[in-house]
Amino acid sequence: MLSKRPDGELGPRYTIVYTMPGPNNEADEIRQDLYPYATPSPVTYVASGQQYFTTERTVGGWYVASRTLRNDLVAAGLPANPPQPGDGGGGVRWGVIGAALGSAAVCVLGILCALLVRSRRRSDPAPA
Repeated sequence: MLSKRPDGELGPRYTIVYTMPGPNNEADEIRQDLYPYATPSPVTYVASGQQYFTTERTVGGWYVASRTLRNDLVAAGLPANPPQPGDGGGGVRWGVIGAALGSAAVCVLGILCALLVRSRRRSDPAPA
């Protein structure tokens, strides 16, 4: 995780929306931006403070994914090169891409949850 935006060109942004089932049958949404064409590796970003499970909030930050994520997304239908302005999205098969993003992003969300737990442990008062 990075605390600031990585240097360099990120390319087009895609948004992943996670629907998190919470207490009392309420659903929360967490948004994550994905930059699959960033060089040298794909990058994701989650804004801090997004609420879920009623009282929890995302830590947020930038995450540099492995280079294989872009290859997996291309294999699932993402164009090998970024779409150019005015080309209508490059023929992306959004259902397939959504499934691939969901699988890959679960890993990223797991990292974010781990960071949340770590930050909560640091802020919990010491036992008496």
